[in-house]
Amino acid sequence: MNIWEFGNNIFTNGFLTFAIRAAVIWFLATVFVKIILRRMNKRLIAYTGEKQSLQLKYAFQTVRFLVYLIAVFFILSEVKSLTSLGTGALGITSILAVGVSLAAQQTLGNYISGFFLALYQ
Repeated sequence: MNIWEFGNNIFTNGFLTFAIRAAVIWFLATVFVKIILRRMNKRLIAYTGEKQSLQLKYAFQTVRFLVYLIAVFFILSEVKSLTSLGTGALGITSILAVGVSLAAQQTLGNYISGFFLALYQ
C-alpha cells in the first residue's frame, strides 16, 4: 500500500494529503489574520485616532472569527463522511438562520448596526 493512499476510505485524497492541505489552509488563515488584519488595524488607528480603536477591535474580531470559520469548513470538507453531513448542515443552517433571524431580529439588527458603526465612524 502506498503512503499517499492511506486513509482513502475516510479522506478525499488520503490522510497525508488531508494533513498537508489542512496545515496549508490553517497557515494561510493565520497569516491573513496576523499580518493583513493587524496592518490594517494599525493603519486605521493611525488614520482615525485612538478613540476609534474599540470599534475597530470589534470589527476585526468579527472578521477574524469568519476567516477561521471558513478555514475550518474547508478543512472538514476533505473528510468524505462529513461532505454529505456538510451539505445537510448547510440546508439546515439556512432554515435555522431564517428562524433565528425572525426570532432575534432586533438583536441581530443591533449587532449589524454596531458593526457598520464601527466601520464608518
